[in-house]
Amino acid sequence: MLHIVEPTLINRAGHCWGLAKMLAEARPDAEATLWVGKKADASLAPAPRWHIRPYFIRRIRRLQYAALMARLLSQGALVFTPTASRSELAAYAALPEAVRRRGRAVFYIHQTRLDARGRRKMRFIAPRLRHAMVLTTHAELAQAWRENGAANVLHVPYPIPLRARFSEAPFRRFVVPGIAREDKGFALLAEIVRRLAQVPSPPPFWIQAAPNHHGEYSPAIRNILAEMEACAWNGCVIARKALDEDAYHAQFSGGICLQPYDPEAYRAKITSVALDALAAGCPIIASRGLWSAEIVHRFGCGAVLDARDADAWVAAILEAPKHYEAWRKCAHQAAQT
Repeated sequence: MLHIVEPTLINRAGHCWGLAKMLAEARPDAEATLWVGKKADASLAPAPRWHIRPYFIRRIRRLQYAALMARLLSQGALVFTPTASRSELAAYAALPEAVRRRGRAVFYIHQTRLDARGRRKMRFIAPRLRHAMVLTTHAELAQAWRENGAANVLHVPYPIPLRARFSEAPFRRFVVPGIAREDKGFALLAEIVRRLAQVPSPPPFWIQAAPNHHGEYSPAIRNILAEMEACAWNGCVIARKALDEDAYHAQFSGGICLQPYDPEAYRAKITSVALDALAAGCPIIASRGLWSAEIVHRFGCGAVLDARDADAWVAAILEAPKHYEAWRKCAHQAAQT
């Protein structure tokens, strides 16, 4: 039986839930146990033979992860961590080799800091992954893990779940979906909103600005959201809430997605927001250096801008609706490739 271990999963948001759902759809007859956050409930089960185990407590989840991995691997289990973070990889690396050798661990890595500090930590962890399978969403990540000593590494692009998401709706608004975080460029976004509020007839905006998995905002994000709300115009909606699955996907219809993310934090990182935007035929305006910027450049499904140039972002936003129809068709092509 497959064990899927995702300590922060408590709802249907993000990569981890998307991967679990796609696995269940690919093998609906398979049996699996999904180890998730303590606040999750049984409705998360994506298939009849999938068992939900609400297990992880936020404050001690790293210790719990190490203990659970040791127990499952000692039993010879197959254990999959869908969005493996550095702390989870380090916890596995710290287990005795006899334990690592007994079970089968699979890690899907969608982000790794590739600066000097990140590479130092990678050099410690990678050689200790020789009994595990490492899957990465980006070729650059795969190469980095191989160079630092990981033995079994495959680049497996994150699948875009097309289903019936593609929309032919006319342009409605700019959208900023997902969780509000500093590394997602919310300081720049606040400056963009402030400047757009000063132009005649600013375009419609929808900013989801959801809290994190624990229903919290950082102090910096609380201040940024307050600044945006103070200067928002009638057509600028700042929705401080998580959305259910249908409402989340509906926000992309007729939208142009903005990703003013920090390129250093998001280097070689696949984002579920970009994947969901492409699946819906939603064009993207992205910071240079992001994976989504690579896709935009390749397929012409939006615009690529410097992450710190507020003037360029405002100009591009005011110009973008003219290109919406052409960009939308290119986004659909990108999703099918």
